[in-house]
Amino acid sequence: MGISYNGVGGIGIELTEEIIQKLISANIFTEEEWEEDYYMCLETISDTWGVLFGTGGSHYSGDLNHYLFVEGSNLKEIIENYPTFLERMKNVGVELSVEDLKLISDYSVM
Repeated sequence: MGISYNGVGGIGIELTEEIIQKLISANIFTEEEWEEDYYMCLETISDTWGVLFGTGGSHYSGDLNHYLFVEGSNLKEIIENYPTFLERMKNVGVELSVEDLKLISDYSVM
């Protein structure tokens, strides 16, 4: 049995428990769906909103961090796309500003 590592990174936000609860309140997914299969919930967000997602941390220990990223393969595209990202988050009750977007660099161990 081997250990796999994957890099996770971009410009975006970490999904905190508070943000996850707001997504549940906005009927993006249910708490049961999140607990059963967070990956499908993240795919739903990605497909519906056109944003990227990633998960970092250890799948062995369950200590995971989930992220949503502004789409873009370069800075110009990220600058063009971040207002839409912030608006989509605002529509579900998550008030963010450009200062809340972070450079995320993490890895996933599987």
